[in-house]
Amino acid sequence: MAHDRPAELGFDSTIDDVCEWLGGAIPESFDGRSAAIDAARQAGLAGRAFLSLTEDDISTRLGVSRFGVRRKLFLRVKDL
Repeated sequence: MAHDRPAELGFDSTIDDVCEWLGGAIPESFDGRSAAIDAARQAGLAGRAFLSLTEDDISTRLGVSRFGVRRKLFLRVKDL
C-alpha cells in the first residue's frame, strides 16, 4: 500500500516534500525504495532540481535501475 503523498510538488517543494512523494510513488515491493529516498535526501533534491530529473538521473543518482519502476517514476515526475 502506498503512503500518502502531496497532491503535487512545485518549484518551492522541500526535501521532505520530495521524500514523502517518493515514498508514495515508488512501489513498496521495490527493494531499492528506501535507498532511493535516502539518496534523494542526501542529494538535497527539492523543488526545481527534483522536477528536472531525467530518467538517467533516476537510475544513476537515485539507484532505480529496474526499467519499469524507473520509467513509471520518470513519467510521474514529468506529470507534476
